[in-house]
Amino acid sequence: MAFIETLLILVYTLVGLYFLTSSMKVVYGVFVVSGFFFLRFSLCPSCPLYGRGCTVKWDRVGRLLRIKRKSRSFFFPYTKVATVYWAFFFLFPLILVPEKESVFLFILFPLFIVQVLRCKTCAAGDSCFFGGFVGSRKKH
Repeated sequence: MAFIETLLILVYTLVGLYFLTSSMKVVYGVFVVSGFFFLRFSLCPSCPLYGRGCTVKWDRVGRLLRIKRKSRSFFFPYTKVATVYWAFFFLFPLILVPEKESVFLFILFPLFIVQVLRCKTCAAGDSCFFGGFVGSRKKH
């Protein structure tokens, strides 16, 4: 499921970049890349599942770059930052290119389903900001 989610995010990003105007492509592209790396360098290493069962498998990026585990106390605040990041990530092209709304929603609908299903099975759901919205409250 992690591969499908990552693939859908990549497709959404590429479609967004395709339909945005030149100046907005730069803004969106910089935001997407910088946010992705910020999350991989901050959120992932503070996750209780870092290096041991991440449901998205993005912790592999951090381990590949040899990022050491960080204090778990930062995980909940970082998940709030991540929620804002992902909201902007998905809404930016959707709002700026309303005539292609159906294309973006066609990608977002299965992505949302995959995300909710994955979050419901995530062992870190009891300490995740987003996990509370999908009712994943599992103990690890």
